[in-house]
Amino acid sequence: MKNFLLGLLCTIVVALCVVMCFMFNKIKELEKNNQTEISQLENNNEIDSIDNTSKEITYRKVAFDENKVKNAAQDVIYEENGENYISSTEFGVEVIQKGQKLFVSTHGFTEKYNWHDGISGIKDVENKEITGFQGELVTYFLAAQGQDVTPPKILFLMSDGTVEYIDSFEMLKNNDFTSKGKIEGLTNINRFTFVNVRDVMGGGVYSTVAIDNDGYSYDIFKMNLD
Repeated sequence: MKNFLLGLLCTIVVALCVVMCFMFNKIKELEKNNQTEISQLENNNEIDSIDNTSKEITYRKVAFDENKVKNAAQDVIYEENGENYISSTEFGVEVIQKGQKLFVSTHGFTEKYNWHDGISGIKDVENKEITGFQGELVTYFLAAQGQDVTPPKILFLMSDGTVEYIDSFEMLKNNDFTSKGKIEGLTNINRFTFVNVRDVMGGGVYSTVAIDNDGYSYDIFKMNLD
């Protein structure tokens, strides 16, 4: 009887040792898995942080500085009106971008600009593709100058910071939907915006400027646009 009890006790002790060893190994395994998950989470957060920083740098919106208009006339003051100062509806020109492709439609162009020389006979178009770009397209902007709404020039910002364009009036008049190429003197461009241009006496018009990544602006309508 004594030998039986002793054997039973030994069996129980061995079983307990086996269970404790198993539990110890299981705990170590769980700790290792948790540490791996934490490390992966930290790495993902670091990557997200890098990605966000990269996006902020890539898409950083440069502010307009009225004192840094490179081709401003003497005694003229520039004040920003904002990118949405004139809408596409007001222009009567709608542009749709689908990746690297642009499609243009016009609505009531003749009626809207009936004061323009040579406007008679021009017909509206629907979803005409603009072609002939010399580089990779990033975005577009409808640019104009005057006191009233005028037929816009469509500006194309390219991935290398240059700007191409097409004149909406000439486009319809000649039925030619090809980019007219790069505007000489515009490089490293960040964005476009409308501005109010007035002289020291108070008179003035609105215009459009291109702003480069160094904060300098260029009045589009003082550039060489053939």
